[in-house]
Amino acid sequence: MKISELSVLLPCHSLEDFPVYHEGREAEELLATWCCLWHPALLAAAGTLPVVHRVDVPPESLQGRLIAVPPFCVDRLPAGFVARAERESAGLVRPANRDEGVLAALAAVERAGSGIDAELAADYLALGFCRLQMELLTRQMRYSVNIDETHFAREAIAGAEAAMVHDVAVAREHLTRCFETLLEARNRFYPVDVYLLDLTLLDEAVLGPALESQLGGDTATNLFGPIGLVDTLKCSHPATWSALLAAMD
Repeated sequence: MKISELSVLLPCHSLEDFPVYHEGREAEELLATWCCLWHPALLAAAGTLPVVHRVDVPPESLQGRLIAVPPFCVDRLPAGFVARAERESAGLVRPANRDEGVLAALAAVERAGSGIDAELAADYLALGFCRLQMELLTRQMRYSVNIDETHFAREAIAGAEAAMVHDVAVAREHLTRCFETLLEARNRFYPVDVYLLDLTLLDEAVLGPALESQLGGDTATNLFGPIGLVDTLKCSHPATWSALLAAMD
């Protein structure tokens, strides 16, 4: 399908009353719904950034719209909405998690985005998440959002178009300007340094190749878990244990 709009349906009137109280599965579905439409292939196909609508007051015309709605909110849609979306050839995504939402959204568009740098695509999803946090933090601090929307959207779309032709360097230049725009806006009302701590919670399911791959990356990480898992790691996964010792050194 050809996309005319990326639509996010949320259980709130606007971002002013965004439901930050959800936990567990509902929170994951809510964030997945927000973030999954920020994939560069989707932004390039639509030529615009995602637009927020109330879940109980969706757009009247659905033709050409790719719509994401949290699964726990589907019962709040107007009666007959799902059938109308199918009849009007709209894409309807109900993501249980972010990866599932991205795959479902990409499957609905003609330009599936195959071959896009995976790390670049992940950074675009992070941009969507950071934009949401920026919006919520601004309101929590009793300020109004002060972002040049035209500039932000133009840079995001230009980067997405570059990603589609596999020009990662140019795409990252545009993406960097988007993050800089968010940082500049945040510094107007919250001018403090931000430090990110990469924390991995250990579990038996991640003690093997998954953990070994992470330890071999360029980003420093911190491991946290029961002491008994260290013995399990040493005895059952010698290669990962060696990678852990090398990382510590």
